[in-house]
This record gives sequence, structure tokens and C-alpha cells, in this order.
Amino acid sequence: LASIYHPATTGDATTDDDVFGSVAPRKAGESWAINAPAAAKGLKQSGLTVAPEDITGKVTLASVSSEPSGDVLHLTASVNAKNVKPELPPGASAGTCTVAATFAGDLPVNPNTTRTSAGWPPTWTWSRC
Repeated sequence: LASIYHPATTGDATTDDDVFGSVAPRKAGESWAINAPAAAKGLKQSGLTVAPEDITGKVTLASVSSEPSGDVLHLTASVNAKNVKPELPPGASAGTCTVAATFAGDLPVNPNTTRTSAGWPPTWTWSRC
């Protein structure tokens, strides 16, 4: 995601937590859908236009481990988007794209702890652009 997803640094920027976070506590092994409207907004901030209904994805809390610095969440995620329109310079044109991404990351429960592994860059697949 970090390879193309660079939200604006304004106070209205979309965060990874907006897109991939869960509104409810989760147990290891549970999955939930990504927030497609937040993903569309974040991608728009990166120069990619896509409707929320054209975005699907899933996040899974694969496991939780206890480390000396505190508990760490081991997450995996996938995102699929169709009808993606890249922002192009004036006079340039392109069809729509299909985008798929998979990635994993280890995130500490304590936000003051540094990530133990970022899981970036994700694997992105572009087709039909």
C-alpha cells in the first residue's frame, strides 16, 4: 500500500487505520471487511479515482504474540479495486485499471512502540490499464 498510497498530510487525510482498522475488538483468526469509502477517499488523495462500490478487501488478525515490548498484532490484508482511473497529465488518456494488493504487517498494540516489521511494500498487481 505504501508504494502508491500516500494520503495528503492535511488534517482530513485518510489513515491506514481508517481503511483497515476494525470498529470492534477482534480475536486471533477473525477477519473483517476493509472500509471501502475510506479506501476510495485515500486513493483519491493519491491520484487514483475509484468508486467505493468497486473496492473490496479483507483484513485478518492472523495472531497475537507477546514480546518484551508488549503485545504485537500480526495482520494480513487484501484489497481489490476495479474501474480505477489514474490521474494523468493534461492530454494523456488511459482506460480504467484493475488493482489487487496483498500485504502483511506486525503492529504493536502500544502505539508508542515501534513496528517490529512493516510488511511493506505490498504486492500490487495492475491489469487492464
